[in-house]
Amino acid sequence: MAILFEPHVNVVVLQRQGHEALAAYAAKVARRGELSFKATAAFHQANGLDALDELALHLPPDDARDVLIEDLAYWIEVVTELSGSPRVGLRLVSLDAPMCPSFHVDHVTVRLVCTYSGAASEWLEERDLDRSLLSRLPPMPVAAAVRRGALVQRCEPLDVVLLKGTAWSGNETRGAVHRSPVHSAQPRLLLTIDPLG
Repeated sequence: MAILFEPHVNVVVLQRQGHEALAAYAAKVARRGELSFKATAAFHQANGLDALDELALHLPPDDARDVLIEDLAYWIEVVTELSGSPRVGLRLVSLDAPMCPSFHVDHVTVRLVCTYSGAASEWLEERDLDRSLLSRLPPMPVAAAVRRGALVQRCEPLDVVLLKGTAWSGNETRGAVHRSPVHSAQPRLLLTIDPLG
């Protein structure tokens, strides 16, 4: 993950395989719907994560629930260590429609995204963007900077994606360009984690 600190890197994808119990439980939670959990989480070595006990109350009982909670705890710790921020904004939601179907950049330092179930995030490589269009006034939509014939990169379910935003030092005009998948054959279970100051 240290490659994220390279100036030319905006997207880091960590591919994961072999998490069948987690994937099956995530699909169950996504199909159930109605999950929209948002909290501020603080990682404390002695006390664990304050928000995850509350989240567990919103999840269906199952042996794999603990697997999901442990996975979230791990990624919260990763984001706090990467960012140096002891607090993060945690969001775990079930979706049956795209959250952000247009290409965009996030105004954060870094955002961790993991689609546990359903179609996963999409992003563009730098070669598929004309960033000069984004610096014009009045501002243009990010979608206007997508080059004709651009190859949309797609994550797989359970992949963890780190997206640099425009608040990353030195990255003010170069945030990762990404979107939610336009179509998903099944409901999605989406995690985002953002450092909070």
